[in-house]
Amino acid sequence: MPQRDSVALRFVWLALLVGCGAAPVVPKAPSASPAIAETTQTAGHPPVAVLVREGDPSAAVAVAVLTVGIEPTRGAEVPVALAALVEARLATAGIADARVVPGAEEFRIQALAPAGTRGREVVAAIRASLLTPLAEGGPEMAAVQRKLLALSRRPIADPALDAAARCAGEPFANPPPKSDAEAPSTPTVSAVETWRAATAGLGRTVFAAVGPRDDVLGLAASVGEGPPWPAAAPVAAGIHDSPSEPLRVYDATPDLPSGAARLTLTLHTANAERAAAAAESLGQVTGALSARLGALEPAARIRDVTATAHVGGGCLVVTVDLPAPDATADPPATLAAAANVLREEMLIEVTDARVSSASARDLANRASDPREAAERAAFWTLVLGAAPPAASPEPTEEASIAAGVSFGRGGGTADALTERSKAVHAELDRVVAARGVPIAEVRGRLERGQPELWVLLASPCGTETETEADAGAGAMAAVAIAERAREETRGSGVGVEGWAAPDGIGVLAHAASVPGETPEALARRVAGFAARSFGASSLEPSDVAHARGRLLASRTSEDAHGFAVLANAIAPGRPSWIDPFGTTESLERSSDASIRARLDALRAGPLRVAVIANQDPTQVDVALRTVDQWIVRRAGTSRTCPVPPNAPAARVGTYAVERPGASSADAWLAFAIPDSTSRQVASVVAAALDGPGGLLEKALSGGLARAWAARVTGLDRASALVVRVSSPQGSLDAAVAETRALFDRLRQGALTEVDRTRALASLADERRATQLDPKARLIALWRGEGPPPASPTLDSIHAFTALTLKDDALVLVATRPPRFASMKAP
Repeated sequence: MPQRDSVALRFVWLALLVGCGAAPVVPKAPSASPAIAETTQTAGHPPVAVLVREGDPSAAVAVAVLTVGIEPTRGAEVPVALAALVEARLATAGIADARVVPGAEEFRIQALAPAGTRGREVVAAIRASLLTPLAEGGPEMAAVQRKLLALSRRPIADPALDAAARCAGEPFANPPPKSDAEAPSTPTVSAVETWRAATAGLGRTVFAAVGPRDDVLGLAASVGEGPPWPAAAPVAAGIHDSPSEPLRVYDATPDLPSGAARLTLTLHTANAERAAAAAESLGQVTGALSARLGALEPAARIRDVTATAHVGGGCLVVTVDLPAPDATADPPATLAAAANVLREEMLIEVTDARVSSASARDLANRASDPREAAERAAFWTLVLGAAPPAASPEPTEEASIAAGVSFGRGGGTADALTERSKAVHAELDRVVAARGVPIAEVRGRLERGQPELWVLLASPCGTETETEADAGAGAMAAVAIAERAREETRGSGVGVEGWAAPDGIGVLAHAASVPGETPEALARRVAGFAARSFGASSLEPSDVAHARGRLLASRTSEDAHGFAVLANAIAPGRPSWIDPFGTTESLERSSDASIRARLDALRAGPLRVAVIANQDPTQVDVALRTVDQWIVRRAGTSRTCPVPPNAPAARVGTYAVERPGASSADAWLAFAIPDSTSRQVASVVAAALDGPGGLLEKALSGGLARAWAARVTGLDRASALVVRVSSPQGSLDAAVAETRALFDRLRQGALTEVDRTRALASLADERRATQLDPKARLIALWRGEGPPPASPTLDSIHAFTALTLKDDALVLVATRPPRFASMKAP
């Protein structure tokens, strides 16, 4: 079976409007569209698919004749013999440029047909070549015998590939008979004539004309001339049998390097147009199938994608090559994983394929040569009209897989092939069973009516393993894969962002539906890009460089530098437990290899996906299955977060930071929060300190500071109550002293019920404002955040301030221009 690196959309679909009657139906001139595709027909004559388009130097005519079901034991001998007969007759008639091509279940004729008399002559010659009976002793049988002899010398590479060959419509010789008694006889003149009479007639023959308007209308009219055509043998739908074995392993040693493998998967569809649309998606270099195959170890490569139309449906064949692993034979596990990926993606693309009249017109005009366009039009009109397609968009049967393996020089023995087949079957069963157990935890919610669907896929390990040396590596990996995703999602309508926090690192994706897209297809599209970005995309050096530049640029601000020092003091040696984006020093030291290793570690650990569905609750399950399909499963590994060390005690003290060019002097005053239960109380204290009318405003608004803020930072493993004060260069010391005095008063119980009430109202307003953003709701869903806990009492607040806001627990970081630096580290 010949292979090629291509995507073949064979006889691509044409939008056709069927007409009938005693006189030809004349297409109207197009208005908005530059081309039209219609069918004309005269009673008693074959239909003519008409495609009007200007610019073709000559019109073209084509004919498709269906042979399927005619003496099926002969296989491709029927179309090959009839094609040879017609080709010989057209040559005798002087139609020198005519081309006759046999398929597995039809043959097709194409020729240029200039305007006027010559065009009518071409049509008349084609009619005569099809309808003239074959007489004994005629010269055409010699041509028939030559073509049949050539067919006999073209056996299929292996019987395992028979389903793929029939699907692709390629003619191959029947397999050799088991005995001389079973060998078929050479077709006689009488047999060939019987085949001709059964196929060349109404119901199995369709013409097509492509070119300038007047030319194609003249050709269509000439098809309707002359005596009526005879009726051909009726066509039965459902000609494709289900595969006897879903997976067949064969020896492909002559075609492959030692240890390599080749997968050929065949899938029949209930709708031919869907097969063509799915083939386009499957064959894209940047498509999902290519990316998932590339994520395997070793990476697999798409060799060929072919879509064909058949009576009552369509068919897809995808061929994938797997290179030989280093120093080992072809592992069945890799072959099974690739087969499973291939089957999943084919089923997804067929199910999600969208076909409209607009896309049909676009596909019809892809053939620049009018002869090729006419051949496509004739064939698709024939097979779509011969039997009505099934209504279901789903595949009509299970996929059949042919797995070719190479044993090296000399090939493998029958026993070796049997053992390899058993191993591949067992591995495929194991992979399919493993796919039934989701690899990621899911948290979903339906927000019906929202414009977009949102997905967050992240590792709950977060920054737990990061130290001062590699702080921010996870965040840089998240930003880098978002950079890569921007290229991969271009034109898809899906937005992908990196997300990094102390408790999670990953990507989030969101998109709205496109016209004709089902809720399930939207979920697959969004979740697929999120999972592809996080779980399968390979990072290019440019992606890492861009991410490093973005994070370093964010670290150059005065706030970022001082806060990084504070983070390393609150969580010594683990600054990314407070600030997940790392420090300038750690980012500058990071290498491309270390960022890739960090990403690999995140991918190998536990995963959690959050989904905010916008149309149907099934979108959550679809998104989870899609994510699960993208994540590479590695045998013998457990998905658990490494056990991090206990949170180190904060390094209490005062830290001076010189910032050349700083426009002001700033200070961070922070107290480590002793446990997760205290964070809620700390948030109320921070809200009481912050904002208009807050305690900081009352203490500092007399000119000591020009800005101030209070917040709780970090999460359960390490967190702190932080106050930031920005002052004119000569006033920072006084502002810090006044802030420390405020802490002393709070420690003694100065926070009142009025302060508590204002703080709780401020937190409620902030929560409402945050929840307006679907991204914030998605992150809260991912974290499993429920409704806010009960508000702390005034007594619990006093207990917290008395325990926490101690002077000997204060971490103070001050940043100043060098000439004003007076504070020294202890």
